[in-house]
Formats: sequence, structure tokens, C-alpha cells
Amino acid sequence: MHPLDEDSAALCKKIEEELNRTYRCVAGTVPFMTLAGAALEAHLDQVERGRKRCKAMLDSLGLPCSDEVAAIAKRLIKNEARLDQLEEHLYGTMLELMQSRTRLSQLSAELAELANS
Repeated sequence: MHPLDEDSAALCKKIEEELNRTYRCVAGTVPFMTLAGAALEAHLDQVERGRKRCKAMLDSLGLPCSDEVAAIAKRLIKNEARLDQLEEHLYGTMLELMQSRTRLSQLSAELAELANS
């Protein structure tokens, strides 16, 4: 059930459409775009200053920044993948060794049998 009756919902929809039209008219103007661009540049400058302050504080405390943590995480993932490969290779080598030992035991038994006959 809709919380508004149909007339109220239609009125809200009409108001929303009118506001969207007005916003598109204002937002599409050169002055608006110029001001929005300037505001975005100011915001990005402030973000950059904040990042630099945080990096300086982390450096002074001897702590890694997010980029350094991300680099370490990537190395860790790469090393874990390499370790998995080595474990698989080691497992395969162990299987081959067990098969070789079994075959060697069989050959030793055959050789002993031939020597006894």
C-alpha cells in the first residue's frame, strides 16, 4: 500500500519533475559549471593538503601510510600464491618419490628373487 493517496503521489511526482527541470536549466549554464569546477578544485586541493598532513604525521610516528600498506598487501598476496605453487610442486615431488621408492622396492625384490634362483 502506498503511504500517500494517488492525488498526493501525483502532486509529489509533478513537483519532483519541475525541480529536476529547474535544476537541469541551472546546472547547464556556464556560470554554474565555472563555480562547480572552482568548488571541486578547492575541495581537491584541501583533500591533497589533508593527505600530506596525514602522511607527515604517520612518517613522524614511524607508521606506514595507506599506499605502503597496500603495497605490502600486494606483496603478501603474491607471496602466498607463490607459496601455494611451491606446496603443490612439493606434494607432486613427494608423490613421485613414493612411487620411485615403491618401484625400487619391487625391483629389489625381483633382483633378490633372481639372485636366489
